[in-house]
This record gives sequence, C-alpha cells and structure tokens, in this order.
Amino acid sequence: MLSGNVGISNNELSEKDSALEIAREYFLSAPLAESGIPVAILLVPKSHAGLLNNKKFNKGKDSWRAGLKKVQQLPGNEDYMLMHLSNTKAFNCSFNLDNVIEKLSKFNAEYFPGIRVYDPFLSPPIVFSPSEPARFTFAELFAGIGGFRLGLEALHGRCVFASEIDKNAASTYEANFGSSELYGDITDFYASQLPAFDILTAGFPCQSFSERGERKGLNDPRGQLYRELIRVLNVCQPKAFLFENVVNLVRIDGGRRNRRCEPVSSTVLGRTFTMMLEEFSKCGYKVSWNIVNSCHWLPQTRERVFIIGFRSDLEIETIDWRLGRGDYLGKGTYSQPPGLHKTVREILEPKDSPNIPPCILSETQYERVVRGEAARQSERRIPAAGLGKEHCIVIDGKAPTLTSGYRNVANFVTKYVCEESDGTVRDLPRFLTHRECCRLMGFPETFVIPVISSSEGASLYDNIFYKQIGNAVCPPVVTAIGEQMQLLLFKHGESGGKK
Repeated sequence: MLSGNVGISNNELSEKDSALEIAREYFLSAPLAESGIPVAILLVPKSHAGLLNNKKFNKGKDSWRAGLKKVQQLPGNEDYMLMHLSNTKAFNCSFNLDNVIEKLSKFNAEYFPGIRVYDPFLSPPIVFSPSEPARFTFAELFAGIGGFRLGLEALHGRCVFASEIDKNAASTYEANFGSSELYGDITDFYASQLPAFDILTAGFPCQSFSERGERKGLNDPRGQLYRELIRVLNVCQPKAFLFENVVNLVRIDGGRRNRRCEPVSSTVLGRTFTMMLEEFSKCGYKVSWNIVNSCHWLPQTRERVFIIGFRSDLEIETIDWRLGRGDYLGKGTYSQPPGLHKTVREILEPKDSPNIPPCILSETQYERVVRGEAARQSERRIPAAGLGKEHCIVIDGKAPTLTSGYRNVANFVTKYVCEESDGTVRDLPRFLTHRECCRLMGFPETFVIPVISSSEGASLYDNIFYKQIGNAVCPPVVTAIGEQMQLLLFKHGESGGKK
C-alpha cells in the first residue's frame, strides 16, 4: 500500500503531514544499488502499530512479532512509527512481496525496501575515529572474537571497522580490543558510510554450508549473507579481500572432493561456490582460493577454505599458497614453522590447574559416552584409559577440528582428554579447557576469556565461549596468508580503497 498526497505542496500541509510526505518521497526514491541481503522498513500509523505487533494477529507464516529489529518514531510526526524488519523477515518477504503488501494494507502499513537502520534520514551522521598510521588498514565483517584481527595485527595492520551481531561474541571482542572500532549488524549500514580500508576480511556464516548442519545453502538467510561482502566490495573497492568458510562450501550443491591429501585442482566445485567466485570476480577482483589446514601451524587438524581477491587494476593474480610452511614432507604435509605448538601435549594445562575440575565429565555424562563401549566389552565401568580412539584425543598428535558444539557429550565428533601432559591417566575423562582451546586455535596467552553470565549464574565454563572459539578463525593461518598478500600489495602503494 503506497498512498498519500505526494503531489501536494508542503506549504498546503500541516507540519506533521509535511514530515510524512517528505519521508514517503525519500523512501520511494532511495537508491537500491547496495543490493546485499534484503532489508526493509514498514511505515505504520501509531494506532495500528500495536495491532501489527500483537500476537493475536500474528501466527504462523504471517507473524511479524519475531520479525522486527528496531521500532522508532517517524521524525517530525509522532503519529507514525517506523518498523525495521529483521534480515530473515525481509529475506522471506522478498519472495512474495505482492502478497506481503496486500496483507500489510489491513494495518495501513507501507513497505519500503532498501532502507537501513543507520539511514541518514533517520539517524545522525556516523563519525568514525581517525585511524593512526599503520602499514595497512582492514575491516572485518562477521568478526566473531577477532581471529582475523589478531592475525593481521601481527603484520602491523590496523582495524578501522569491525562488525559482529552476536552479543556474546561482541562482548569477548570488546574485552580484548575495546569498542572503538566495533559495530553491530553490517546490514544496518550503507557501505558508503564505512571508513576507507585496504583489505576486507570476513569469516562469513558457515552454518548453512557445514556438513554437520542442515546444509540448506542459499535457501537459508544466513547462507545469503555473502551478498553483504559483495555489497561492500562493490562500493568500497578495497585493494584486496580475504574470506574464510568451511570446506563443505566448496563441494555443496554438486561438487566433490575425494581425499584430503589430493591437490585442490582435483576438487570438483559445486554450483554454489562457483557462483560465489563469479560474483566476487564481477566486483572487479582477480579471485583465487585454496583449502588450508591449520595442522601446519597448530596442533589441530582444521581445514578451511580461504578466498582471496586483488582489485583488478593492481594486476595481481594470486599468492604463493605454500604460505611459508617449510619443506614438503609428502602426503600433503609440510615441516612446521618454528615457535608454534606441534602436539596437544604441549598445550595442556598442568593437571592441578583450577580450570580443569569444571571440565571433568560427570558420572552421568561419562556413562553416556561409554555406553557403546561398555556394551561391546560387557563391562559396567571403563576407566578413561580404556576408551577407544573415537573418544580420546591423541595428546602426542593433532587434535580433531574444534567445533562450536564441542562441549556436548551428544556431539559425535567431541573427543576428550584421557591423559594429562605429565602422563597421568585420568579415571574420568575431561573436556579441553577454554585456555587449551585458545591454544589449539593459535590465540595468544594474553587473550582475555571473559566470565560469561548464564541463566544459572556466572560461569567461566559456560558453553558460550566454546561456541565462540569453535567458530573462530586461526590467527597464525591468517598471518601466513596476510604476509603473502602484503608482499604483493606493497608493490602498488599504500592507498586504501576507492572511496
């Protein structure tokens, strides 16, 4: 429903009506060039806003109660409200917009796509703090707890903008880096509002592509968030970008990868990943990718796909993907760079650490873990040392991939510490501590692990941090890739993006 007296002179209208018509004209003429994931607002009479958000009128597919991100008064007219839709709601509405507009007409509500929370018509101008001189600057989207930042700050880069929507992850980020560069949802900003930067980084959401998820791919709003990267690249045109995601992104939707030790060139790309690479390329970049395993730097086997791009005018094709990993040892492995942990034993806390007792499995948890083993061996109780390889971390080797659901005995990929670093065999196995997980990921000892409040009170060992560290990117891997990117970028000057 798009109604009103747009053609009437503002002089003939009341002050309130004038503000309403100016807003309508602005919303209708607002450019939609920044076409990332869909965003939209509703313009609703205040008298109807409560009805639109009332649970009696909102059930099933037509529900708006869970679909609102922010509600504010229309500037200059307190009789109208602006309701910003959540990304999921705007995404779902975009598939059946005519039907949505028809349903909204019952509430005299008007639908305007493309208007963001920090639109200058609705909010004061955003002023970013001036950046101190640095070798290069970068922005990180979907920043998590700052893995990209740690990796690039090690190369004397400076973060000028970070976006993270998860409140707990943002809290951990702020505890370690402060809040001066940290902002919320990137979809709330126009890309033209961001400060200039040299490199765009992002560990964009992987849940839609992960083997352990529902694998909805692009049918999930989270799977569409890569479009935010395209939006920022098109507008900001930084010199380069560095993105990370799960390996299954490469093969989802028709792709194939036979063996981990086979070269990347033998991988058959799925349609989704092929399309993404093409779209990144159309932003004006020469794009390449590779699958990198953290085991070359850390005591964890963690494969991730990294995508890099250099702005086409720089005439840089790609980096040396050997990433300074040392001598090739065969079967896809390299000698490990010096100064980093090689085995799990090296990262374990002392057995008398106060961080360990909260990580020990309860008898009930342990019974659940060993139920299958006990049935096979006809025993009622198996000491931790008796567990099979499928349950115990091999402490003189590499740990399996740390996942966001690690601290869960129902997680079939979770493995436990059954032997301490001094050789003591545990009676009851335990989870890795928070600090041990940080070490597996290559986070420094100075990284602050906050005490997180939960419904049961403050607990250092709340599952929330395991989710955060399991979703993070490994800083040493980012450093290795960033170093190769620097070698090429600094041949082309120090300027930032085309702002």
